[in-house]
Amino acid sequence: MPTTRSSSQSIRDFTRRLNTSQNVDMPEGDRIKVCAEFQRGDDTTGVWPARMKLALINSILLGHPIGTIMLVKPAGASNTTNHYILDGGNRSRVIRDFLEDKFPIITENGKKKYSELSECIKAEFANKHLNIMEIRILRTDPNDTIAQMFTNLNTMILALKDGELIKAHGWQRDIPIIELAKRFVGGPWVTEESDTLFGEQHAFGQAILDTREKWYNTFPSGTNNERETKRCDNISLMCSYIVSSMNGDLSHWDKKFTKLKRHLIPENDLDDDQMEKLLEHFNTFLDIIQEVNTHNNVFKSRCGFPKKTPVFSIWGALIKDRMTPDFLTKTVTFYNNVQTNEDLWEQWRLSLCGNGDLHINQGKLDSLITLINTM
Repeated sequence: MPTTRSSSQSIRDFTRRLNTSQNVDMPEGDRIKVCAEFQRGDDTTGVWPARMKLALINSILLGHPIGTIMLVKPAGASNTTNHYILDGGNRSRVIRDFLEDKFPIITENGKKKYSELSECIKAEFANKHLNIMEIRILRTDPNDTIAQMFTNLNTMILALKDGELIKAHGWQRDIPIIELAKRFVGGPWVTEESDTLFGEQHAFGQAILDTREKWYNTFPSGTNNERETKRCDNISLMCSYIVSSMNGDLSHWDKKFTKLKRHLIPENDLDDDQMEKLLEHFNTFLDIIQEVNTHNNVFKSRCGFPKKTPVFSIWGALIKDRMTPDFLTKTVTFYNNVQTNEDLWEQWRLSLCGNGDLHINQGKLDSLITLINTM
């Protein structure tokens, strides 16, 4: 069971522990990382809008309680291991950023940054004390203790989205499927750790890079993929593609964390045959999409991923091993024709969402395959 210790610390001393430019002479074990892998946002940006930032600073100035900042060290931590913020990351960023003049507050004399306040108010703010709880995870605690604590804390306040839950679950970067999903999504997810796992020395390293480029040429991510929340959502979507391909099961093509969690464990890695099959599935999937005239009109994408319903018959047929060469040709013909044939479009629509049900299942896949085979 984790051990805890409560204390208080002035804002000045606390933010010095956060600020890498000010804590270079501080022992590593006293420093605090604002953003761990399980946290939302990154070191510089969180998820709070301006109104919440202003409310926090005003609360501090008025002497109102702002809750406890929870710090945590993982099992096996030494005196040189940094603290991570378990709860209070956004509060910590806001306090730090205010002291660094990154945003103003509204005063009786207009908007003012921290440096523009009176010396008295600045000193009063910097000397306010924060309640701190330090948590140590023991070697006997389960490996996912930190992620579980973070999840429980945040689902009671502002529910984490599935991608954020998956990011938190894989914060130690020891879940092969999550790391592979990050590699396919790319961008900030491509790290030294992922390069080690899936770099050039990996048997499929170059094939993964080529497939990622092909994916985003087919489904452009745009600038929205730069947003942390959307990148996390893309991780959950990619995990669902990977898991459904591995198991050949439509029910696993679901981005919900509750559905994916049991597959996202350190021991569950793709063997060579599964990796080859996944890459074949992805490339055939993308080839079919690209062969459809004006495919962007049929397979609308958002931030790098196609909407699920229109591509259901293609991905479903692939992972269920029903994508024969003949059926592939008929699939391309079908999607080209559905754009100009109103009767065919209506049949397609009814097969996908008859009676208003948008869920995917084997029965619907069978119905769609039957319809496509009429081509």
